[in-house]
Amino acid sequence: MLYGLPPFYSRETSEMYNNILQKPLRLKPSASLAAQDILVKLLQKNKQLRLGSISDFQEVRKQTFFISVDWRLLDQRRIEPPFKPKVMSPLSTEYIDSEFTREPVP
Repeated sequence: MLYGLPPFYSRETSEMYNNILQKPLRLKPSASLAAQDILVKLLQKNKQLRLGSISDFQEVRKQTFFISVDWRLLDQRRIEPPFKPKVMSPLSTEYIDSEFTREPVP
């Protein structure tokens, strides 16, 4: 979401899976240091070292990336989202890239 594509993205699914398993994480310097830090921790290949592996979501919510989030207000659903899509129905696809909506359903 920060870059527009997943970090290991490839149009070839098998290549993308291989990238996830084998390739090192490369981040663009355009993201903030806090964003880069949380991405590195969330995308850690070793699941015992991955962010959230010790104390679940409590580890995640303490990250600098989320410093501006008032978790109490969020839990109470009192924070307005920055973007509310105007959809016509639960089946609307106007906010989904046509690259995905044109794919055949297996």
